[in-house]
Amino acid sequence: MQRAGVVHRPGLADEMLDELAPLLAEEGIDLNDPDADIDIDRLNVALDYATERHNLELFTAVGEQRSLALATLRDISDAVEQGNTARAGRILDTIEPDATSRRPSAAQLIGTSMELLDSWHSQGPTQAPLARLSVPQELGRGRSAAPDLLALARKGRAYASMNSLMRNHGGLALAHGSALLVAASVVALAEHEQTDFTQLADRYLPGAARSSHTSAAPGSAFGPAAAAAVSSQNFVTEFSAWLENNQGATTGNTETKITVLKAIIEQATTEGIDPHLPDEFVALWDMVDEFYPRHQAERACEVLHDYVHFRMDTDQDREGWEEAHNVFTASAEGDDDASAAVLDAVQAAEELDDEQRRPLVTELRIISATRELLNWIGTSQPITQAGAPRRRDIATVAAMIGVSAEGVATRPAHTDWDSLAEELGRPVSERQRVYVQSAKELPELMAWWTGLDEAGVIELTSTRIRPGPHADSLTSAAALSLDIADELISVYVAEIVTHPLFTTAGPMIRPIVTQTIARIMEAIVPDSNIVQAPRDGLPQLFHLRAQHELRRLETAGLVEFVNDEPVVPLAVRSPVMLGVMMASAVLESEDT
Repeated sequence: MQRAGVVHRPGLADEMLDELAPLLAEEGIDLNDPDADIDIDRLNVALDYATERHNLELFTAVGEQRSLALATLRDISDAVEQGNTARAGRILDTIEPDATSRRPSAAQLIGTSMELLDSWHSQGPTQAPLARLSVPQELGRGRSAAPDLLALARKGRAYASMNSLMRNHGGLALAHGSALLVAASVVALAEHEQTDFTQLADRYLPGAARSSHTSAAPGSAFGPAAAAAVSSQNFVTEFSAWLENNQGATTGNTETKITVLKAIIEQATTEGIDPHLPDEFVALWDMVDEFYPRHQAERACEVLHDYVHFRMDTDQDREGWEEAHNVFTASAEGDDDASAAVLDAVQAAEELDDEQRRPLVTELRIISATRELLNWIGTSQPITQAGAPRRRDIATVAAMIGVSAEGVATRPAHTDWDSLAEELGRPVSERQRVYVQSAKELPELMAWWTGLDEAGVIELTSTRIRPGPHADSLTSAAALSLDIADELISVYVAEIVTHPLFTTAGPMIRPIVTQTIARIMEAIVPDSNIVQAPRDGLPQLFHLRAQHELRRLETAGLVEFVNDEPVVPLAVRSPVMLGVMMASAVLESEDT
């Protein structure tokens, strides 16, 4: 389960509060005073201010952290210049929320990249040649954020717009987009100046550690590819000698192991993976898992395990190879008891016969309402430019899935905190009518809408909604496609769980999403006590908000409450778990 991204991290809320407490204290908010009468609006204002100050500290890299950020940008730039964007992406995948001795934190990488982009694109001799730079097609995950980043950098305002960029695009897109734009800028400057890339990168990324990039001398037949081949052969030769000298610690024939390693290296080269870099090892592991038959994969993993130990013993970057070795440790440990309990529960659900599942799934609100939606759509209906129901249609479409809502030009004032807390504990169908300015303010509606689109039941154009290629797959029990229904369920769960990451700003959002995931895992294995939900202090607010998200799933029929405890019905347990895994992957990618 951990390899799938389902991870519970205890104490995250306390860590954040410890970091924010001094900044809140400056605003007169003492979270440690049990007798303090804290006004919720004042607390929100103070949290916004403290979060802005906190983010400024997180995104500002100085000293060793800045050197690490520049070195990482240099590695990415080298890979882009060599045309190996896959390697650039793998380097970015090694960036974690917290800095390590080898890499900066994601926030530090983003902050450093934005500072460079502001400086290069808005002033000085680099401004004119970079004015012709367009957003590279190879940006991948960073492509959504790149146009905004580039436009703001040309005004010198990318770094100053950090908070709005984070809200609009998320940390993953910003990290990838800003770093790859830095790389594209360095490559463009080298081409403009007709200068050796290595020399130019040394100039524009000062203080960065020299990377593995090797430039060939002009006219030389021995370019980077030839140099890499020689280096690879040297490693193979040294590994062979190491095996001979450590026969007591390893098993098997040296010659056979070298043959296996050479085959792995050849395959890795074809896939654009450098097997001799620790940052590439996860990709190498995944390659073996994907391409090798089981018996060959086991043999290949044994050889790679020996190779990692060889590099740990002989390479200067021992820490990097120790991190690579964690792949074997995680594989050997397997799933813990809690994860095994969840997997057992899902396996039991998968043994349920399709004919037993079909009538149960057909009765789910998000499934049964599909026919009514398609009747409303007819041939087509107009939608907003954002791809959502128009304000005048919100009440009609939301009512189909049991949500009482109305689109309005001006929202009424929020209710008081006690009333709000009581409201959050009720099923969605029993709550008072919600007044919204946009359908995107209704998570249940947009999760259903997105799930139907992903499953092909509806089709969205820039201005209209119409029936999709799988429109008839959910309209009756006889016609029901369980594959389409399961896809809708999984996407619905993932959208409900992760929507706070994209609709709400602040440091408290991630622990709320983490708490929601933990509670759904509990609900998949009732009475298991997999995760003990906190019941006092500020964590109780997280618990309350997680309960609120589970109530959204209850409306869809994906969760039932028994004695106020959530239970995922057996018939939908498998697609709900897939939705949790999808949400966990999003959470990990947005953890910056």
